[in-house]
Amino acid sequence: MNKIRINEIFSSMQGGSLFSGVICTFIRFTGCNIKCSYCDTSYAREVGDFWTIDEILKKVKECDNKVVVITGGEPLLQDKEARSLSNILLDEDYTVLLETNGTFSLKPWQGPDNNLFNVIKIMDIKCPFSGHESDLKNIEYLAGDEIRFVIKDKVDYDYAKKILKEYEVLISKESISVLFSPVWGDDQFRNNLAQWILNDKLKGVRYQLELHKLLDIK
Repeated sequence: MNKIRINEIFSSMQGGSLFSGVICTFIRFTGCNIKCSYCDTSYAREVGDFWTIDEILKKVKECDNKVVVITGGEPLLQDKEARSLSNILLDEDYTVLLETNGTFSLKPWQGPDNNLFNVIKIMDIKCPFSGHESDLKNIEYLAGDEIRFVIKDKVDYDYAKKILKEYEVLISKESISVLFSPVWGDDQFRNNLAQWILNDKLKGVRYQLELHKLLDIK
């Protein structure tokens, strides 16, 4: 089995997703195919060492958490390896979360006959300010998973609303959770975003701050 290029493995509190506040083991893959304007993990783009699966599992067991987050960078740059690792972690009875920017296909991770169906996918849908676009077809491959919009301004907000409207039936049918998070750093905009959600009565949308930044923890 090929080795996996890893930037870091560490224990911390999940800052986003429905698992916010839960202590998890983070496996940060090296490399990313895009450069979002608000990226806070640019250090993971190039720096990393090659780990075997056994070395990764040893470190995960040392961290001693039952929830493991596979993140990046962008893990699906090493898609085959990410799937292999996820299958092994699931077999070891870990809860596995996959954080992805949504630009690579999630089709190999779908289907109830596929063990990877049990991985909780947290997929970003990139808004205009990011400078990139996610593959919206991936929404079809989610079920009981999460989509997240990181929002900078009214243009981003209107784009997110448009996507929710277009995929409303599918999101509801597949019980996909929807998260709206403000880009970090603008306290006034945090309030504006919350007020827009309230004014537009966006039912089913969960407003979420990035907890790890709010608390200034890793």
